[in-house]
This record gives sequence, structure tokens and C-alpha cells, in this order.
Amino acid sequence: SFPSMLGVARKHANLVVSKVRDRESLDSIAISPNLDVCFVENTTFASKHVLSLSGCFNASMAYGSTFSDGNNSTTVQERGRSAWGHPNVTVRGKKIIIATGADPVIPSNLKESAQLFGLPLLTYRSVLRPEYGAISEPALWDICGNATVSQKLGMSQKNENGAHFEPAKQVIVVGGGSTACELAQAIARLGLFTINLTVVAPSLIPSEDISARCAMEEILKDDGVSVKFGRATKIIGRTSVENSTNFVTTSSEIGERTAEEKPLVLMEDGSTLPVDVLIIACGREPGNSLKSLKLENAGVSWTAKNGVLVDEQLRSTSMRHIFAIGDCASAVQSRDRRASHAGWTGFHAARNALLPFFLRSKAVHPFVPRVTYTDPEIASVGMSRRDC
Repeated sequence: SFPSMLGVARKHANLVVSKVRDRESLDSIAISPNLDVCFVENTTFASKHVLSLSGCFNASMAYGSTFSDGNNSTTVQERGRSAWGHPNVTVRGKKIIIATGADPVIPSNLKESAQLFGLPLLTYRSVLRPEYGAISEPALWDICGNATVSQKLGMSQKNENGAHFEPAKQVIVVGGGSTACELAQAIARLGLFTINLTVVAPSLIPSEDISARCAMEEILKDDGVSVKFGRATKIIGRTSVENSTNFVTTSSEIGERTAEEKPLVLMEDGSTLPVDVLIIACGREPGNSLKSLKLENAGVSWTAKNGVLVDEQLRSTSMRHIFAIGDCASAVQSRDRRASHAGWTGFHAARNALLPFFLRSKAVHPFVPRVTYTDPEIASVGMSRRDC
């Protein structure tokens, strides 16, 4: 049954997460005498060479490493304590590498209209999250595999005897990139006959050649995923469709929805799709993760869309001793914000920060592979036919 499949999937997710945490535990990474691993509540730039670490817990101290032993050639000064009792410190360094990643992009029109109708809105970060409790938003399996949660969200229905039953959930994935396709196939394989899954996007893996895009469509359809080409504009109520000349986007008491009261995704061409759960996979941008760093205090140039502006050696164009890697570096195009490029740029940034200028390497390379991890996988290297 579908709930049992969700239970297996959740156990598998918990197992994978625990294995990764064990592999990257402090026992493995905090034993180097030249490395301090610090957990902080907040990090900001105080100046171009100084970082302010609020609530800094130096986990490496348990393994004999301390800030003050001079191994890292950093200067640390304590400035009071945080509310949790950990010290607030300033750290001075000759070279700094920024690796804050990026956050999911959620179109404001979909976010606002989904909130009006109490529609669950998930991203790749929350859709298959193993833990539930500390975070208020439920994951997909809490919504689709838990009758109590479904009733609370107004998704359950009653039969003629007044008993609740769970109809097939209408799950829509907005976006057609690698993440959207990977999630769609994974979710479809959890419960093909209990979830009606639709991918909504202008095209699938648009940065790849037409042969790869057509193959991806067939891969998804083979697993029971419907593909609707077009652009989703907002969420509307069923009454809005009946009065198509005047779309209403205000919500009434949600309560228990019947099939006729289910919210709809309004497409750009005027068509609609019923929806119970909306998963947003429209890419990611580094703006939110960089904003909190107060890069202006260090004179680092950056934009919300492209990240830290860097040259081909991943050095900040305005502060040459500061480097940026992965999703938060402008050298990585939006289509290439994935693990392979994060690893590639991380290696070269560390190398360029340590070596003299005549040994530094260019980190922008056209032959870093791009992979969409569906089954079967679709991979490409180099330029597409459109690029040529």
C-alpha cells in the first residue's frame, strides 16, 4: 500500500542522512591540527579581512585544536557571549573563501496565491525531508501518507457513511530542470497509483540538446508522470473558473475540500490543473545566503541573481583575496549550479588561494559534466548544439 511505501522511503531517507552525517562527523574532519571546525549562529564581514562570528562553538577544541595555538595563522578575539552562552569572536584571515550555496527560487505569484488557499508548497529542500517536528511545514510523506495531516489541510473526503477516505493526491511539480525531473520520477515511483503527478514547465532540461529533452519526456511518462508544457501563473479557486472573466484569488474557509472545491493551477494559456501539493523546482539563487554576510563591509561586489562577482580564478573582482565557489559564485552559470561544479570550483579556489600567481589555474571550464540523475541518467559534456 502507499502508506507502507512511504514508510520504507522515509526509513531509507533517514538511513542515508545518518550515513552522510557519520561520514562527515567531527571524528572524521576535526582531527587535523591545521583545521578549526566552528558552528556559528551568524557570520558577517566586519571588514575586508575580519569576520564576526556570533555564537561561535569551536568543535575542534575537543580534539586538541584551539584558535589560539597559532596553527592556522588566524587572529581571534573574543567579544562577549551569545544568548546560548557561546562566545562572539572576530577572526582575521589573509584569504577567505565564500561557499554559502544558494536557496530555492519561489515565484512570488505562486507563493502568495498558494498561501491564500492554504496549499502546501514544498521545494527540493523540504519535499523528502526525513525529520518532521522541529520544522512546522510537513514533508510530502506527512501530507500524502498521514490521514490526520490530510484532514487538517482539507484534503480528505467523506463517503456516503461520513467516513474519511483518501483520494489520489494531485501533485504538481513546477519547473523542468534536472531537479524537477529527478524529484518527479522519485515521487512517482513511491506510489504510482495513489499520486497523480504532473510536471509543469515551458520545456524539460532546456539547456540540453533536443534529443536529451525528448528522452527525458519519455523517461518521465514511462513512470506515469504527466508533462504539461507551459508556464504556471498562480493558484486560483474553483469558483474563479466558473467566472473566467473575473478570476478570484481570495480564500474562504478552507475546511474539508471536496473535489469541486480543490484549488487549481492557472496556466498562461488559461487552462487549469487541480492541485493538492505544489512542489517548486524553478532553480536557485544565492541572494538570500549572501545578504546576511554583509559583504558591503568588505567591499565585495555581488548580485542576488549571480552571486559574488569573480574572475576566472574565482577571486572577487573587487577584493582579490576573497574567493567564492559553487552556487554563490558568478563564474558558475545558473544551469550549472550542481554538485559537479561545486566540487570543481572548490578545488580550484583552494588551490589558487594557496599557490603563487604563476601556478594558479582557470576554474571556468566547459567540460565539467552535467548529469540529471533520473533512471536512466542523462549526462552531457561541453557545449550543446545551440551553444555551437
